[in-house]
Amino acid sequence: MIDEYFSSIFLKYKRKGVLIDSNLLLLYFIGKYSPEMISKFKRTMKYTKDDFYLMTTILEYFNKIVTMPNILTEVSNLSNQLPKARRIDFYEEFREQITVLFEQYVTSKEASDVNHFTTLGLTDSVILKAAKGKYLVLTDEIQLYNILLRQDIDVININHLRAARWFSK
Repeated sequence: MIDEYFSSIFLKYKRKGVLIDSNLLLLYFIGKYSPEMISKFKRTMKYTKDDFYLMTTILEYFNKIVTMPNILTEVSNLSNQLPKARRIDFYEEFREQITVLFEQYVTSKEASDVNHFTTLGLTDSVILKAAKGKYLVLTDEIQLYNILLRQDIDVININHLRAARWFSK
């Protein structure tokens, strides 16, 4: 039953696209740079190489990977915490990966008008505003997940995919 749900929602958004939150996009970029860094970098330690491979499989499925300037800025800022010796090479990989993303823009004013702005903050409010009726959201943040569900925005928490052993190797 749960597999049917994931399959149907993925199919619904295959052409429309998937919007990934900052934490998962950071995981993806760090994994593309060096899967071994996932367990060593403090911002991705909670993930595993298998989580990265799951993200890779998911992203390869969709025709469009959607991001926002706010998300990319967060990923960039978090990446600055990499050891200096790794940063230059990482940012080369980051630059390459940015070219395959579909970047959409929502003004901060528009995002600040959403009902849950004071709870979500700017970046997650931008996600809420951009995704409604357009994109599937992939997150690991329970608060964002619950608010999106209540707003009738299609969202998947990666922890649910893990639990269902979705796309397992």
